[in-house]
Amino acid sequence: MIPSLTVEDRLRRAFVPTRHGVVGLTDQLLAACAGADLAFERVGDRCVCRWTFGDDAQEVAVPIPPAAFRTVLARIAALCNERDPNSVTPYRGEGLLPVPGDPAALLRVSFVNTQEKQQLELKGVVRAAVEAVEEKPLVEPPHAEVLAPEPGG
Repeated sequence: MIPSLTVEDRLRRAFVPTRHGVVGLTDQLLAACAGADLAFERVGDRCVCRWTFGDDAQEVAVPIPPAAFRTVLARIAALCNERDPNSVTPYRGEGLLPVPGDPAALLRVSFVNTQEKQQLELKGVVRAAVEAVEEKPLVEPPHAEVLAPEPGG
């Protein structure tokens, strides 16, 4: 039996260079985070990753330059907009991203990609919760409040 990889081992593997550049790095990073809740943040000229396992908080520096991290965040925005058009801007947003694999996973992503702050949060989503959400619209149509009559009026 092969022991399961730790979060740190999966991150280490995600940052192995591929011939697919930032697209490959982003895909590997999302796959490495499936099943764990992680937060990446640029701190000065380095990027740190934080996660909690049980009651133990972990932090590790990840080998990605600031410009490359900003490009990964832009790719995350593009993936969110592929799944749900115009749901995020290149500078910030939240969305759900499927991660292929066996089993396939779904991540809730939240990111900020501005000159002052670069941050990415990835959280695993329970499949049953996703199916329930996808049966209903995530938000009311924008005109719903405008057309609703006011109480007593």
